[in-house]
Amino acid sequence: MNSDDIMTRLRTSLRGAGRIPAVAAFVAVLAVPGSAQTADPSAVDLTIEAALARTDATTSSRAARLRADGAALQAAAARGSRLPTVGALLEGMTTDDPVGAFGTRLRQGRFSQTDFAIDALNDPDRIADLSAGVEARWSLWSARTDGQVRAAQAGAEAAGAMADRTVEGARLTTRMLYLGLLQAESAVEAARLGFEAAEETLGVVELRAGQGQATEADRLRATAELAGRRAGLARAEALRVGAGEMLAAHLGLEPGTTVRATTTMNEVLDGLEAAVAARPNGAALSVRADVRAARAASRARTAESESFSGIALPAIEAYSGAMVHHGSGETGSSWTAGLRVTVPLLTGWSAGRQAEAVRSEARALELEAGQRLRDAAAEVATIEAELDAALLAVDATDAALAASVEAERLTRLRYAEGMATLSDLLSAQAGARGARTEADIARARLGSTLARWLFAVGDSDDDSADPAILNDDNGADRGPEFDR
Repeated sequence: MNSDDIMTRLRTSLRGAGRIPAVAAFVAVLAVPGSAQTADPSAVDLTIEAALARTDATTSSRAARLRADGAALQAAAARGSRLPTVGALLEGMTTDDPVGAFGTRLRQGRFSQTDFAIDALNDPDRIADLSAGVEARWSLWSARTDGQVRAAQAGAEAAGAMADRTVEGARLTTRMLYLGLLQAESAVEAARLGFEAAEETLGVVELRAGQGQATEADRLRATAELAGRRAGLARAEALRVGAGEMLAAHLGLEPGTTVRATTTMNEVLDGLEAAVAARPNGAALSVRADVRAARAASRARTAESESFSGIALPAIEAYSGAMVHHGSGETGSSWTAGLRVTVPLLTGWSAGRQAEAVRSEARALELEAGQRLRDAAAEVATIEAELDAALLAVDATDAALAASVEAERLTRLRYAEGMATLSDLLSAQAGARGARTEADIARARLGSTLARWLFAVGDSDDDSADPAILNDDNGADRGPEFDR
């Protein structure tokens, strides 16, 4: 099923003409979120858009972004190893060591014929020296450094992609918790309607009892039903507060804060529908963030293995420097420039074995990335099958709700006319409550299925493909594409 099929089914199920009036009335009641809520200074009103906008504030998202930033800095540091380094030197010393004194006089430019005397060479006078200089080094070529740079860059790509996937997961959790909160608030509204119906029923029973048409047992039973509905309302309100606190904790709000939803269930479904429609044409699972991260991690390990192999290869370094020496009123200067080629002759075979070990891990990561892609395709197919069932459930529960609401209305009229028993009325009311609950659950399940589909195909704002994936000729590893 592609997104066009999903959109068609959504419009047919949720916006079809000729909706049964009883269902439309019930949905209209649920379209006023928080109608039964009392003022709570610790409560925060949030739309679904505002909740999603706070996704970056979740602990998991912030931690993932920090790790990605750290990996990017490591990559920048690795690239910096290719640039020249410049250092300055300032040194002061005094010595009467024969070798030190001889060299210091030479560097200061004040060596004379008398300094070749045997006594002067063997037992020189103490000499002081103040020197300053600058030195530059530049690694012109090093296979090991190049491998380390590529490994760091691929590691940064992997960390960035995993941060994207973590944010996608946080968005999924936000949507699921918001849907759960809406379901809890709908349960409060349904419990309130049930409580009001039980109050009305008790009033009718007492009226009929006064007319001799109802027994004391009927009155006691209606009273007990009212007490049960009152307890159910309190329980539903407690669950609503708990659902709001869970969403607040996920979004990083202050402890003790609870969230009140200001977006209705149908509006949330509209937003999910828009998100499905916004998926780009031809988007493939191969650009899903976690798949890109797995491929980048494999490339990082491959580059790391090449850096180990590079230990056994020559390295070329250029260097230069200038020094100024001063002592006893004399000053001398010197400069040096050179090119150094280092050729390792024997590394004890450790570098090659390390390279092969890391290369094996890179191949394992590549295999896991391919399996992740296949698992993603299977996951999408499964969710789309569940989506079919969720859409059918919405239609079925709407029809059941219409029938049960109408049955309750007719039974109430029949009871008032003495043509139905109290058991018949209470049973009809219970059936209507159950149908309302099932209809609400069906919509919440549809919303959660759409949210899971978005997460499964990749709900990131960055759909940039990994070049290594786009150039992969192995079509068997590519995920299914969706025509938007």
